[in-house]
Formats: sequence, structure tokens, C-alpha cells
Amino acid sequence: MTLFDLIPNAILLLSDVFSAFKNGRLDAVEQLDAVIAPLQKAIHAEQDTALAAIHLVKSQSPLKQSIDGAILATLAAERLGYSTERTHTLIQATLTANFSFLDMQVLLNINANKLSDEQFQKIQQHPILSAELLEKNGVSNQHWLDIVLQHHERLDGKGYPKQLSQEQVLQEAMIIGLCEFYTSMIEERSYREPKLPKDVLQMIHKQDNERPAQLNQTFIRLLGIYPPGTFVQLANKEVAIVTERIPNQVTPKIKALFDPNQKPYLGALERDANQDQFKIVKPCQLPGQPSVDLFSIWAQ
Repeated sequence: MTLFDLIPNAILLLSDVFSAFKNGRLDAVEQLDAVIAPLQKAIHAEQDTALAAIHLVKSQSPLKQSIDGAILATLAAERLGYSTERTHTLIQATLTANFSFLDMQVLLNINANKLSDEQFQKIQQHPILSAELLEKNGVSNQHWLDIVLQHHERLDGKGYPKQLSQEQVLQEAMIIGLCEFYTSMIEERSYREPKLPKDVLQMIHKQDNERPAQLNQTFIRLLGIYPPGTFVQLANKEVAIVTERIPNQVTPKIKALFDPNQKPYLGALERDANQDQFKIVKPCQLPGQPSVDLFSIWAQ
């Protein structure tokens, strides 16, 4: 089973975990770990597929962002040399950081109006409320709780809820903040179009006042300039999908989906982006419906 299949299933399971915490069930942490184990196994086995799934699997559930964040946080932890235990705590925190905020996330995603004072206050307080919900229902790992409490804090002291700064902010909390920023910006909202991943990565590059530059660069490198599952226009006007990062290279592996007139090919065609005619010119949105199931590209 690939991440394309696991993500929808993980969303359902994580919804059950949320209910377990909300209702004070004693097996809530055990249920959460049952969500994490198959996810991490699949992520480690097929990293490029995992990144593609972030960009291609669609869901209206706010828990999709939590699952995507867990994928990115797992890959970031690996690059940063985290121990198995430290990574596990990070993923537990990533999946539960917004548990007090899920209903409001749905509302905010479809609401183009200005926030009310009450909504603004709830946003500012949700890290505290999530940590309280976890602690009330059996989470005794203080590191887990602290990560949740701090996941919207920033180096410059302009985060929330406590305006911590510099060394007061845990690296794991900043990782979650990065994951949430990226995954929210690439998704469509009622009040804006989705941003191209490359544009979001450029925004992260400029946020060194909010997080250490080294952490931002680690995050950018793990995705690549053109992440798997995103679309690019080639020098010959074809539109291709990025399928795989190539270690120590900027140019990824790609497959053409649309001809220069934006008509879909009968299948995905291998292209060498190092050749002049197939060089990547810019990232783009998908121009239409491709003739192939995009998920099947990673199953081949």
C-alpha cells in the first residue's frame, strides 16, 4: 500500500484518535501510535512517493494537513539526525498540535471574511488548549506537550501564545511551524488560490528572522526546488510532472503529460530535463485532465 492509499485511511484513523482524546479514552495514545507506525514505514520506503502524495492527494478534512505535516516532519528529522525516540515524539506532536482547533480550521478554510475577536483569540490560544486536552487525557511526556505549546512561536518573539524567542523555542516546534506554513500555502482557500510550491519555498527562504536559516535550508533541500508531485513547463512548451528528486542535483526526474498545445499524451512520457528541449522553464499548475492516473506513475 502506497502513501496515496495510506493518507485517506490515516485521516479516518486520526479522526478516531481525536475522538478518543476528546472523550477521555485510555487507549488514545496507543491509537495514535497505530496511525504513526504504517505512515513512517511507508515514508522511509518511498520518500519521493510520500512527497508526491502531499501534493496530489486531496481532502476537505483539516487532518490532511496534519498527515502531510507528519510526512515532512519525518523527513526533516531524518536529515537532522534525530533519534528514533525524538522523531516519534515530534510526529506525535505534529499530529495532535491542532486537536483543539479542528472545527475552526474547517470554518476558516471556507470563510473569506475578516476574523472576529473571538476567532482571533481562539487561534492565539489553540496551542495551549491542545496541550491541555492531551495532558488531561493521559499524555505525560512533557517534551511532546512543550512542542505542541510552542509550535507557533518564532525566533523574533512575534509568535504565540507566549511570544517566546531565540533559544526558548524548541527546534521541533519550529519544524511543525514550517510544515504547517508550507502545507497551508499550497492548498486552495476560499479567499485565495493555492500558491506554487516553489513560490512557498522562496517565502521560507526569506523567513530567517522567524527560524534559523539552517533549518529553513534543510526543509527546502528535502523538498527540492521542484518537489515530486508538482508540475513544470518545459522549454518545448510541454507540461510535465516531477516524479523523483536526484541526490545532489537541482534537476529532478520528470514525465511529460501534455504536449505543447496542452493536449494530454496517451500516457506519461520520460523526459531528460538536462536536455535543452526538455529543460524546466518554470513551475505551473496542471492545465487540464491528464490521460493517466497520476498515482499510477509511482506504482510503475
